[in-house]
Amino acid sequence: MIQGPDCSHRLQVVLTEQYRLLAIQELHSKMGHLGAERVTALIRERFFWPCMAAEIERYTTHVCPFMKESTNSTKDSINATQ
Repeated sequence: MIQGPDCSHRLQVVLTEQYRLLAIQELHSKMGHLGAERVTALIRERFFWPCMAAEIERYTTHVCPFMKESTNSTKDSINATQ
C-alpha cells in the first residue's frame, strides 16, 4: 500500500518478473511512446517491483523498437545532409 499525494492510500500489485516487460511495453506503446518519467508514473499507479524506474528507463531509451527506428532515421537524415 502506498500513500498518494492527497494522503489517500491505494493498493499496488507487486508484479512478478515474468509480467514486467509486458506492463512496460503495453503502457509505453499504447499510450503513444511516452518517455520514461511518464511511463514510470503510470506503472507506479498500478504496480510495484524493485528497481522499476531503471528498468523502464532502459526500455524506453534503449530497447523500444520505435526509439531505435527514430534514432536511426535521425542519424540517416544527418548523414544525408553532410
